[in-house]
Amino acid sequence: MNSTMHYDFVYVMLLEQGWAPADAQNVAWASQMLDECTPGKIQPTKGTVPIITQSYDYQFYRGKSKWDIHSEAWKLHCGGTGLLMKMQPCLPDTGYESLHKLFKASRGILPLDYSQYKLGIGLHMYMDTWSHQSFYPWWNDKNGNGKWYDSFIPSILHADYGIDPDVIDREWKRRNTKIVNRERFKMCMNRVWIASGCTKGSRALKILEIDQSEEQFKNDLHAFGLEFGPWPIFTFHQPTYGYAYAVRSVDSLFEEEALNG
Repeated sequence: MNSTMHYDFVYVMLLEQGWAPADAQNVAWASQMLDECTPGKIQPTKGTVPIITQSYDYQFYRGKSKWDIHSEAWKLHCGGTGLLMKMQPCLPDTGYESLHKLFKASRGILPLDYSQYKLGIGLHMYMDTWSHQSFYPWWNDKNGNGKWYDSFIPSILHADYGIDPDVIDREWKRRNTKIVNRERFKMCMNRVWIASGCTKGSRALKILEIDQSEEQFKNDLHAFGLEFGPWPIFTFHQPTYGYAYAVRSVDSLFEEEALNG
């Protein structure tokens, strides 16, 4: 999924559940940051921030351009280390019990255990299991699309399909199977709502159900969010050691669930 879901929707959903805007923004920021940590913005320092999560870093190496693929990245967008160790494709709903635990631990002011960061990271990882379902978390020919340009793009997750799996209003085909993203996203966020423990109805989920463009969907989320106060635009700032710790912690939680499930 993209920032419309990982940041905008997460922020609005938490506001609707009664979170304070500052706390909701912490979680939404932590969620979106997994898609922002590129090598050009963050350099690992003594192993404290080894977070490179976008699909590739285009750079020149010995005079030749290359795709610099990072295995650290893909596991975070495909159910975590557990599925990578089992060599399984990304399975929707992976990490649901872990997400439920993260919700229970994250209420209130950000504590020393970085529980709101953990929740944001867990939300991102869980939500991507739905948009990236059936793709493998590392290089695998089954990720290819059979097109002429297939051999030029690394067959890691949905690289061969571009952004199609991540945008809410996209409908696309994989192996002659039509995929409607909105249906996947609706199932995902209904599960997230249940995992949160919230029992009331959701206006955010109703917005998600409307068949409309990505732009209009984002506009509707912003309009709803403005009812709670000023809209917080995502801004990049360098994550601290605590964020890296939270990434490892959540990955370990998802790994345990995947391996024992």
